[in-house]
Amino acid sequence: MILITSIVVLFRFIPQPWRGILDFGVIIGLSWGIVATLYFLAKYWRSADVPFDGEVVEYGDSE
Repeated sequence: MILITSIVVLFRFIPQPWRGILDFGVIIGLSWGIVATLYFLAKYWRSADVPFDGEVVEYGDSE
């Protein structure tokens, strides 16, 4: 949390147009994440079966 807070405080001192470019990059990144999440959610809803195992399997486990 200290690292994220420090980055936010430091970015407040970045002059224009660099701050606008940085904000645009954040918007693009968040938009891409939302689109990818919605895509895979829709793909999951349309599927008749679950294409992955819901359990987390750790390496080295032997059954």
